[in-house]
Amino acid sequence: MGPFVLRRLKTDKSIISDLPEKLELSEWVGSAASRSKLYRKTVDETLDAIARAPLARSNGPGARPAHQAQADL
Repeated sequence: MGPFVLRRLKTDKSIISDLPEKLELSEWVGSAASRSKLYRKTVDETLDAIARAPLARSNGPGARPAHQAQADL
């Protein structure tokens, strides 16, 4: 038996009746040029590693190398 997650929904009032509604707040922040450069480098290295992986070469017809797919990011 593997690990599992027991999940309860806030909409299930039989679990807890006084739980307030969920509040979500998304805030977008910019990043410094050095952080953006590091992020891009990490993405590029990861995509290259995926492209070199044995399974990446067997994705069938229409599969694109990672360096071409990154243009979609």
